[in-house]
Amino acid sequence: MIHAMALGITTLLLLLPAVALLSGWTPSRLRGRTGQARTFGWSALGLYLSAPLNAVPRLVEAPAPVVLACTAAGALCAVGAAVCFFRAGGMGSAG
Repeated sequence: MIHAMALGITTLLLLLPAVALLSGWTPSRLRGRTGQARTFGWSALGLYLSAPLNAVPRLVEAPAPVVLACTAAGALCAVGAAVCFFRAGGMGSAG
């Protein structure tokens, strides 16, 4: 039950803004820096992907090796998201 609620919350908080940023919407404070906004969109998408990769195997009661593999894949998505966040931050200070 808690995994389903967490998945719903992360969908609202991370997936919708990520899709909006990747489709071209730019918040007012990032106007003129569309490359940075897209990088933030990719990082939010990476953070979102870690949520279903962790929650769905537990919701369907998958075997432990599958849960472990999906958790590792979710951790890789989170690391990729962190790299994108740092890259976007570097874009802002350099440009």
